[in-house]
This record gives sequence, C-alpha cells and structure tokens, in this order.
Amino acid sequence: MKTKPTYQELEKELEAIKLTNNLIEKSPIVKFLWKNQETWPVEYVSENVKNIFGYTADDFIKHIPVVHLGRHLKK
Repeated sequence: MKTKPTYQELEKELEAIKLTNNLIEKSPIVKFLWKNQETWPVEYVSENVKNIFGYTADDFIKHIPVVHLGRHLKK
C-alpha cells in the first residue's frame, strides 16, 4: 500500500514542474495537450506558442481556425 506524499515531497515536485515549465517557456519548444475527442481540441498550450507560431495560447484553446502550422515554421 502506497503512503500519501508528504508536504515536502509535494513542494519538491511542484518546484520541478515549475522549473520544467520555465525551461519550455524560454525555448523553441511548445507544449500542447489535446483532448482525445473527434476534433482533438487543445486543452493546454504553453504561452511561448505566440513567439513560435504567432497565435496566442487562447487562440488554440478556443479552437480559432489557424492556417496549417507547417507554414509558420521558420527555415
């Protein structure tokens, strides 16, 4: 039987998540989370998506139609 994590363990895990998110936000990597539904709506996208694709995270989450993403990649 697994025991519940301690407050300190949860704090440590939260700090690791914050560090990972900070690294992603400052990199050319975008983090997406899609729902497994027919239209694959975006549930989450990292804020740095604006710097890379020119659309806000809200644009993706609200399912605003966007041009094929491959056209926005810098060469």
